[in-house]
Amino acid sequence: MDEHNVHHFWGISPAVDLGTLLPTGDGAADLPVDQPVRFLQVAPYDARHTLTTLSRACRHPALMRQLPPGQPACRLYVWEDSPEGLARHVLLAAVLLDGGVPAAQRGQLLLELHGNAVLRRRAAEYLDEKARQLESLFVGLAAGQPPPAGPEAEARGLAALAALLDLSLLKFQEKDLIVEALQRWRLPNPTSSTSTSAASASAAAAPYDMVAAWDGRCRKVYGGGGCWEQL
Repeated sequence: MDEHNVHHFWGISPAVDLGTLLPTGDGAADLPVDQPVRFLQVAPYDARHTLTTLSRACRHPALMRQLPPGQPACRLYVWEDSPEGLARHVLLAAVLLDGGVPAAQRGQLLLELHGNAVLRRRAAEYLDEKARQLESLFVGLAAGQPPPAGPEAEARGLAALAALLDLSLLKFQEKDLIVEALQRWRLPNPTSSTSTSAASASAAAAPYDMVAAWDGRCRKVYGGGGCWEQL
């Protein structure tokens, strides 16, 4: 989060296939034989490196090795300065793995969720669905429950995502904050006019006005209302 209370959702460096950073030729002998290759990403602000590395892992023998049971060939550690950043990181990986959506449509959704501040209704509905799936997955993994199984979980990539995620380094409070971030991506639920509870009022709130928020941020960064109107 910067001094304007805005979370960074995009990095400024090109996407890197982390497998290309591994030594090749004679240098490959220096890689651990019985341990996974480990990469640390510090505040990447989006999942570009993770998605690129996952997509191109088959190009690097070191990332496709067969290690003893329970040992993956590669471990990606991601540190973000906000729970929203981690939640979004997992969201983009979940979209990549969602085999229940045709590849072309999945690519469009991935680009829209990654690059746009304002979403189409169709993308917002998909985000709502995916956020609920990820919330259930996070809560289950944090509680030590078995990962999702069955044809639906396999098709939607939830089983694969559960196998990729390791929440052991997160504190309980951090897990709760990630779940809260996922819950904020839900679409508002219609409620009856007679409902007066705080929970119902929150659920019935209007969708977040991103256009007004962006306008307010620009006014704050570039000057007051009078200066902005003259631009």
